[in-house]
Amino acid sequence: TSYPVSGHADIPGVADPSASAKLKIVQGQVSDDLTVEDIIARYPGLESSDDDELEEALRELHNACYSQRETLLAAEALLVPRFHGSASPEVKRGAFRAWANLVDNQVRPDHLRLLTDFAAQEHDSRMTREILTAVAKFAEEGTLPMLQRLSQHPDASLRADLAKELWHNARDDFPGKREVLNQLVGDADGGVRAAAVGALSGGYREDAALLRWIAGLFAQDPDPEVQAACVAALSLAHHNGLGDVSLGVFEAALQSPHESVRSKVADSLSFQPEAAAPRVVRIVERLLADPSEEVRRDMAFQVANLEEFPEVVALGQRAAESDPSLRVRARAITALAHAMPVQPLIAFYERLLANNPSEDIWNAAIRGADRQIKEPVARAFLEKLAAQDSEMGAYARGRLAQN
Repeated sequence: TSYPVSGHADIPGVADPSASAKLKIVQGQVSDDLTVEDIIARYPGLESSDDDELEEALRELHNACYSQRETLLAAEALLVPRFHGSASPEVKRGAFRAWANLVDNQVRPDHLRLLTDFAAQEHDSRMTREILTAVAKFAEEGTLPMLQRLSQHPDASLRADLAKELWHNARDDFPGKREVLNQLVGDADGGVRAAAVGALSGGYREDAALLRWIAGLFAQDPDPEVQAACVAALSLAHHNGLGDVSLGVFEAALQSPHESVRSKVADSLSFQPEAAAPRVVRIVERLLADPSEEVRRDMAFQVANLEEFPEVVALGQRAAESDPSLRVRARAITALAHAMPVQPLIAFYERLLANNPSEDIWNAAIRGADRQIKEPVARAFLEKLAAQDSEMGAYARGRLAQN
């Protein structure tokens, strides 16, 4: 049998996403090890001649491998012919992806030979990226030579993907990982260098010497992608006693001519400790006065994550009331719902709405109040608006209906 399942995410500052899916319930197995016949009975689409059904079965099998890998090993006999012989790129890719997930952590020499032979064939970029994932997953079992070759791939986007795959899918302690990343951080392409910086900082964030080197790289490498990656890499450096180092880089980044670098500072401030408040508040003030609307908007959004710094509230209110961009004002209005106590928050919203605001403004205030819907004063505010015969009232009624 199956059941419809719906999910709804409450994310500050953005439209709340939702999705539905069908959850299929299947009969459990008594035996730990399933035969090929058992697996086909569970996933009949694996034998389908319809590509859509086959792709869905491959997705289900791939996902099942996370929790049932040991019981599904017999499926390898079904998957290998699919990614070697299918005419459909989607089926080929789905079968290979499921196979790599199936044998992960149980890789044998014959698996490595199969991967090496398959990787040597001509593939489109999407399949090549699946191969990158598999090579990174199998790193501890012996794919270092493949990683080294891939680090020289002529496609810079694939070299960047290799760095990301090493971060996410290869253990930090396997010999050779850091050496490959060190090679990529010296790549001629800025995007590759940035990806390598992210992978190094993500995997070795406790290495204070590495973090100091990244701070130095910010000053040496003018590429905006690299500089943004350096800023992000230092967002937690205070845990290693390098708070002054990271804040110094953030302050230097404010002078960057590149919006992406200045915006990355806004994204990185929420991790700072309370002791850094004077410098953090000055950085927030600078970013909320940035000449770029996008940078100000990004900083306004992050006000929601700076509740540890009460001085930021006044800056957020100023942006909400007087920024020349309606988009920035709206973003700040909603963000304040997470930075202010609910009573003064609702009083602030009431003052905004008393001045006959535009749709962007009342829309943002209603979304902000909705974030605090469990508080009686916020619900009462929405109910008062919902009683109005207007577009604003209709929007408030819609929000109340969801709660």
